[in-house]
Amino acid sequence: MAFGKKLSIDLTNENQIKLEKIKKESRSPYGSTINNLIKTFCDLPEEMRSDMIAFCESKIQFLCKQMDIAKGYELERTTLLAEKYIDIITFFKGTTVSIEAIKSKPKMSTIAIKGGTVIFPDDWIVINPNTANFFSNAGVVECREACGLRAPHFLFFTNETQKFSKLEIERINMLCAKASPVFEKILKLQVHLVEDPDRPGKYLNEKEFLNSPQIGHFFLYVQDDPSYLSEYEPPYGARIIRHES
Repeated sequence: MAFGKKLSIDLTNENQIKLEKIKKESRSPYGSTINNLIKTFCDLPEEMRSDMIAFCESKIQFLCKQMDIAKGYELERTTLLAEKYIDIITFFKGTTVSIEAIKSKPKMSTIAIKGGTVIFPDDWIVINPNTANFFSNAGVVECREACGLRAPHFLFFTNETQKFSKLEIERINMLCAKASPVFEKILKLQVHLVEDPDRPGKYLNEKEFLNSPQIGHFFLYVQDDPSYLSEYEPPYGARIIRHES
């Protein structure tokens, strides 16, 4: 390993003790240890960073379940473990996160698509999983609860971008109806707004529309999309991670 510029680093007493211990056990100079840490953890591909974060979040959610029933020494041990996982997430995200924020997050699943990976809550229904590798984009169908009907979220894969065509929406709705009888009922109860010709900006059936279950089709957020702020967090944590070609 070729060494370059020498730097002066301010360490906490705790970290100095740890660094000295590593030097003693591995017989490596301080510089080698620091360079190895930077090389290993500071330049990970986005896919690996996301995997590490997802793994740590999953571990924290499990530890939180233990913490809810633990006491005394077990509670102290599980809390310390959770805080260590928090430290790892904070390092990779670059922003501070809390145990409570992760505890409330849904358990996530992943599925590969053409040129990327989709991360989504594992209680979402995937309507076309067997053809995911033929599509480069993904979206979600969300239904507004009304008329006593509550539908799950539906994840779908598509090659469309920016806007869904009428034909694509019909295809997606058909697959959702096959996957869920509730969605089929919601589809039949759709109310479309009718403009009031005498009052611009008003509708003749506002009340009926607001009291009916509505279906929305949304594209999933693509990680690191420059059109979003860097700290943006998409609903439910659902996102697409593009792989480097």
